[in-house]
Amino acid sequence: MHGRQPLRIGSRATKLALIQAREILGAIEREFPDTPVELREYATPPAGEAGASVAELERGLQAGEIDIAVHSAKDLPGTLGAGLTLGAVTSRLDGRDALVTRDGLEALAKLPGGAKVGTSSARRRALVLELRPDVEVVPMAGSVDERLARLEAGEVDGLLLSAAGLKRLGEERRMTCVFDDELFVPAAGQGMIALEVRQGEQGEICRALCDKASMDEFAAEREFLARCDLDCVAPAGVRAWVREREIFIKALIARSDGKVVHREGRTGPRTMAKLNGKLLAETLLAQGGKDLVAAWKKQQAAGATAG
Repeated sequence: MHGRQPLRIGSRATKLALIQAREILGAIEREFPDTPVELREYATPPAGEAGASVAELERGLQAGEIDIAVHSAKDLPGTLGAGLTLGAVTSRLDGRDALVTRDGLEALAKLPGGAKVGTSSARRRALVLELRPDVEVVPMAGSVDERLARLEAGEVDGLLLSAAGLKRLGEERRMTCVFDDELFVPAAGQGMIALEVRQGEQGEICRALCDKASMDEFAAEREFLARCDLDCVAPAGVRAWVREREIFIKALIARSDGKVVHREGRTGPRTMAKLNGKLLAETLLAQGGKDLVAAWKKQQAAGATAG
């Protein structure tokens, strides 16, 4: 433990990120009342890219500026920074995706043809276009507050957002519908808060704050992505559920235009969570997912070259 030395928690400076960080700060203060805790904010990149923010927090950990980095678990890359490790995840608040519409329309099916739906997630884009190929998907980056403001300004007719993020912001009333997460499969770790630490440090705190069932679910989800050689921005989704001694996993790999989506599920022993994630990935890859992964990587490479 730290004695009287303050435990330094790092967070992005967005409203949602700070809510999550303060949730962790409060939990530490309850579990370890003799340990002073302070919160350090890191500026969000201009376009609000989660990947760039994760990298900045990792830099802070590596430089010794902070002791714990607090992330939305879904934003964590498959490979963490040198000398860093995933210390804990909290219980998943809500893993589902939600639709928010400007006119209060209660389902994706009720949007008119040609409606503009905002999201910068390749996975959400593909799944929306699978269900509604007649709508226009508009890139929409930035914080949740910024995206909601753009919705109200009329830039789009609807937004796709994390249900958990809206709940943490106190904006649950804005959700006009939530999607079935066995069909509209979410991103790995969606709805969880992740604690990243330097290897070999903060073990006592991480054990106290970690939800073991969620950690097993996240391990299976991350292993699925690793075996597919995909990251958190790919048009792929994976959701695991711990059910007593078993773990059930549902996953998909999609073409970015939503015209091809491969889904599969698997149930296995909870004690082999990572293995089950790997085996599910191998099944999906063999059923056509391998070609979709190759197409996505080619698309990403072409975009990088053009940029």
